[in-house]
Amino acid sequence: MSAFTRRIALLLGACSLPWAGVSARAADAQDTVSVGDRFNALHLAPGFAVEGWDVRPSASLRGGYDDNITSTSSNVASSAAMEMRGSIDASQQMGPYALAGSALLKHTWYLDAGDNNATEGNLRGAVAIDLAPQLVLRGSAALAVGVEGGSSNGIVVDGVFDYYDKRDQFRRVPLDAAVEYHIGRIGLRGSLHLEAVNYAAQTTRSGLRIAQDFRNGWEGEAALRGSYEVYPHLSAFVDVRDGARRYADANGDSDTWRAVAGGSVELTRLLIGEAYAGYAGQSFPNGGERTGLSYGAQLHWFATPLLSLTLDASREFRAEVDTTAAGVTSAIAVTQDAVSLRGEWEPWRRLLVYAQAGYTRQERASVDRSDELVSLIAGATYLLTGELNLQFEYEFEGGNSNFSGDFTRNRLTLGVAAAY
Repeated sequence: MSAFTRRIALLLGACSLPWAGVSARAADAQDTVSVGDRFNALHLAPGFAVEGWDVRPSASLRGGYDDNITSTSSNVASSAAMEMRGSIDASQQMGPYALAGSALLKHTWYLDAGDNNATEGNLRGAVAIDLAPQLVLRGSAALAVGVEGGSSNGIVVDGVFDYYDKRDQFRRVPLDAAVEYHIGRIGLRGSLHLEAVNYAAQTTRSGLRIAQDFRNGWEGEAALRGSYEVYPHLSAFVDVRDGARRYADANGDSDTWRAVAGGSVELTRLLIGEAYAGYAGQSFPNGGERTGLSYGAQLHWFATPLLSLTLDASREFRAEVDTTAAGVTSAIAVTQDAVSLRGEWEPWRRLLVYAQAGYTRQERASVDRSDELVSLIAGATYLLTGELNLQFEYEFEGGNSNFSGDFTRNRLTLGVAAAY
């Protein structure tokens, strides 16, 4: 990976990586990336230069089969599928400025279930400014359109769970800004996230039209982290966050907060990550409130130079809205525990194999309802040439619920991707 590519990836992508608690400055020195990231970086297509920009377009075509498109427990929609995707990434280094932009457009056709055809897209721009060895500024803006699915693709109406006819269609505009400052062993990081959210109205299987005003509006969160390097590659930190969600239907509003303490570790080619624990809360306009333990861990272990494992675990508070046939909505608190483990293996120079297993459990505060989801993703990428590769992926979901019913979903895709 070139120094330029490392600079863009580290400065613009640090906040989204599982080991985000590790400073970009230290990561730059170690140049430690996952097996999958290294595989992709080493096999980048040449691309081309335009007015100082490093531009890399790509396209892919996949075919496959989905035996439960909307992840429902009854009236299952299954179909053979065809997916076409095109994307372009561009980056440029201008002195202390690292600029990046990307665009993605994907369309999926379901041959036997055309109502579920979907067009998805993402447009993003980002900038990182290295003002001094101790000070970095970052900012990004994006536009995303797409569909959501899963066992929660429905709503409780008068105490009974009712599935939507289609998957949720959304538009999102996330805006992010962050500043990092280091002086000696002390590090400070502040960030602000704002996101405009809009969902299309839905119709339930019982024929009820549900406007999504209870989640159409703005979501925001401000965060501040202070860290202290106790020993080289070992730091302790305190992280506080305050968030608010404001929607067209105020009954869906909620306020959140979190205060945690933890530590981050960085052992070259061995372990990178962080773990934390603390307290968090969520409150609603009707006076309801939920507080409790919050925890999380993001650990990336390099078992060998060709095998890496990533663990991600967390507990967070979320909100869900119930409604009545008359359209009167109310928000309730949801406690979600989630854990996932991902492995990436490079058995041959031209082959990358990956697998990820996950478990999620959601508990509602005011009703006797619990939902569990087990997921498995396994896939591989094989390089046919420098610009063409073969891609395979299998996805399984198994949901258990004492309220909305159990379901399973199997999805298989196979195709080719070309980069230029």
